[in-house]
Amino acid sequence: IKRISRYEDGNSSILFIILIIMQYIKNLVEQDLYNFFESIGEKKFRTQQLFNALYQQRINNFDTISTFSVQLKEQLKNNFLIDSIEVETIRESSDGSKKILYKIINENINKKEYIETVFLPNNVNNKNKKNTICISTMIGCPVNCKFCATAKLGYKRNLTTSEIIDQILITERILNQKINNVVIMGMGEPLLNYDNTINAIKILIKHNIINHRNITLSTIGFPPKIIELADSNLKIKLALSLHSPFDDIRKSIIPLANSLSDTFSAIEYYYKKTKLPITFEYILFSGLNNRDRDVFQLLKLTKKIPSKVNIIPFNDISFTKAKHDLKAATNKEINLFSKKLYQKNIMAIIRKSQGQDIEAACGQLAYSKNNNYK
Repeated sequence: IKRISRYEDGNSSILFIILIIMQYIKNLVEQDLYNFFESIGEKKFRTQQLFNALYQQRINNFDTISTFSVQLKEQLKNNFLIDSIEVETIRESSDGSKKILYKIINENINKKEYIETVFLPNNVNNKNKKNTICISTMIGCPVNCKFCATAKLGYKRNLTTSEIIDQILITERILNQKINNVVIMGMGEPLLNYDNTINAIKILIKHNIINHRNITLSTIGFPPKIIELADSNLKIKLALSLHSPFDDIRKSIIPLANSLSDTFSAIEYYYKKTKLPITFEYILFSGLNNRDRDVFQLLKLTKKIPSKVNIIPFNDISFTKAKHDLKAATNKEINLFSKKLYQKNIMAIIRKSQGQDIEAACGQLAYSKNNNYK
């Protein structure tokens, strides 16, 4: 934020610009706010009052904090910003899903950055319905999975803690609906943005925004980070983006994939630490990963730990104009593959894609506004 000032010495007048660095307050941890309040002569308990205002009252304006003096509110406004993203567009699917295009609030007006978030109104006919939000952790992604539209954007940057959290808080605000479940499966690889993602999860849990049992993190698998996540004691659900039980095939569609041996060693460690079953995500491709040998190899892998396999259709990414040789499995092939897994006592669930008509299904997120795809 720029402030223009004038200096006058009686003989001349000079205009100069002072740059004021404003921080997004949800990027700060407790100790940061302790230090801030101490520096302006306020007591540490102001930190908890501020957290309550941000995460319980869900304020988006410091002036609405009734427990703070006018002077303190002004000091906060002079140093911090609250919302780090704002709604650009909302598209609604015929199945009720909503894809929200968020614009990153950036003082650099020449640089526009966007992310996509998906709201899934699960069990819409259930009186005690539970919904889910799919959030992003990056602008673009460096993993370059062949089946993913986000990969076609390339990697721009990691999202900050505030930008991750705000996808939940602002979605709740604009839809006037409490979020029940969070899946960290949107744009980006969360374990390559480990610190910001973990900080966001800690805030969600500490301030009772989402229970840890209702948070799932999806990753292609980076063993050291999986182990670090296990040791964090957050005990969130883990989903491995598997898609093939063979290293060579998996590497051909997920270029940054680590060896399955190392990945499963880390996955086993995660289970031993958390006692949480693992989900294996498996996009089914005709003739590539739906063979009998894939079934037998999946049996070897999945019997190591309590787990389930989510069979996911390959959703269309032709709108990116990217070339690939992947062929989606037919419904018949999906049902047959599921039956074969079931016969081997592998828990397999066929996942129905939601939001395909608005490009909000698995693998389709690529912020279609103001890009080169449409």
